[in-house]
Amino acid sequence: MLKEFLASLHPSLAVLDGVPMWVFAIVVVLTAVVLLGYLLKGGQVGWQLWMSVRRIRALTKKGSGPVKPEDVTKVLRWKPASHLWDEYSDTLHELKRASNGELSVTEIRATVPAETYFTRDVLVDSRLLDDFSRHVPGVLTGLGIIGTFAGLLDGLS
Repeated sequence: MLKEFLASLHPSLAVLDGVPMWVFAIVVVLTAVVLLGYLLKGGQVGWQLWMSVRRIRALTKKGSGPVKPEDVTKVLRWKPASHLWDEYSDTLHELKRASNGELSVTEIRATVPAETYFTRDVLVDSRLLDDFSRHVPGVLTGLGIIGTFAGLLDGLS
């Protein structure tokens, strides 16, 4: 069944048999799984980041003074952004000024830069299984070498 399918793709694949055929099948399946997983997870991560940025920009355009941390908490609902925001919001301090006998928040200051918490490694790379993806080319190369030598041994016998 696999042999007929390979022959329908390309005539030279019809001669694959034994170990080379299975190595070829494993390489194709691994490549497809990695690409599909990367596209699906990358799409999800990209969508979450895009929506979060869009919603935060909408908060700043309202123009009613500084954005309240509680409003940003509502925007960043997905993990790991919600956890990162919870930690980062602990570093925010409200600067209040008295006007007309009451205290009002004029600005909110951070004691730590946001870049300390919201890094590419945490928001993107770790969620796209970057460590695993880095090793896939080496695994595929190793399987290709095994397939090459198995084909040579099969051809010489």
